[in-house]
Order: sequence, then C-alpha cells, then structure tokens
Amino acid sequence: MTNVLNGNWTHRSFRNGDSSSGPVLAVPWAPDGALTVTTDPNGSVTGQLTFSLAGAVLSVTGQIHGPMAAGVAAPWPMPASVELSAVTMNGTAEYRLRGWFIPNTNSVVGTVMAIKDDLARQPDGTLGSWVLVEDQVPVS
Repeated sequence: MTNVLNGNWTHRSFRNGDSSSGPVLAVPWAPDGALTVTTDPNGSVTGQLTFSLAGAVLSVTGQIHGPMAAGVAAPWPMPASVELSAVTMNGTAEYRLRGWFIPNTNSVVGTVMAIKDDLARQPDGTLGSWVLVEDQVPVS
C-alpha cells in the first residue's frame, strides 16, 4: 500500500458511551460509510463520504503527512498519517479526523471528533475510534 487515499474506502467509527452500569467502549457511532477520495501529488486529499443508511453526504478535504523518524513525534518511527475535515453539504455537521496508515495493510486507523452538530446527536467534542479500509477490486 502507498501512503495516499485514492479510490473507494469503507469508513467505520465508534465512540465511547455511557450506560446505566457505567462507561461503554467502542459503541458504533455511524453506519458504514463509503469514502470516495483522491490525493494529489502534494498530498492534498479531496472526496466525499456517503452514509447511505443515514442519508448523509459529507465533503472531505485534508492532507497526507509523510512518515516521521524516531524522536520527532515519539521515541519510535511513525508511519505516514492523514488529517481530514468532513462537513455535511449544508455545512451543519463538522468532523475532524486524524489517522495513521498501518504499514503493510490497506488500512488507516485513528480518531474522529465531532466539531459541531453531530448527525448522531452526540455532544460537540465527542471523540471516537476511526477506521478506513480500502475496498479491494476483485482480480479477474
């Protein structure tokens, strides 16, 4: 896998929650989403995230960042990462996402934060886990 987002990806997100018995980890936050995206030669990302089951479409923009050597952000080397903004077409709901390309896979894993007016009606500032998996084209 290269460190770019091109083509079609499946988006999944999970948030922390509360129940009558206490905190609950990794509650599904949204139905699976379809991310269609491109990355230009400068690492700028543009695309669209569609949640068919929720009837929502978000505009996605962002930037790919290259790998970092040990000692720059952590004592160990870090893989390439991506920072994204996702906003509903009418501009009401907004999210920020940061993820890391998992070496030798077709996956990105990170965190998503609801900036304003979450579609699932969670409070602004809600954080959760975020996973992207590249859709595989069947080989004929």
